[in-house]
Amino acid sequence: TPLYSSAASDVYKRQGLGYEALRENDNDSDLFLAIAKVFWYERKAEKIKKWIKNAVTVNKDNGDAWAHLLRFEFEFGTPES
Repeated sequence: TPLYSSAASDVYKRQGLGYEALRENDNDSDLFLAIAKVFWYERKAEKIKKWIKNAVTVNKDNGDAWAHLLRFEFEFGTPES
């Protein structure tokens, strides 16, 4: 997606694109996952988890969202989680 494709872009520009896309479509699990990837690039664990969980909640059949949640837990999780 254009939202995540240019890793060298300005952080605020990517975030702005995400929030602009949310205004147009506020119930898209793939969009939530793209926003989580932006925060992943910035290493913001709490925001990553929030957006991935939103993606899983909206579409429980989105295997990509579940895979990213598992990857998140391996990378940022604690033994308790």
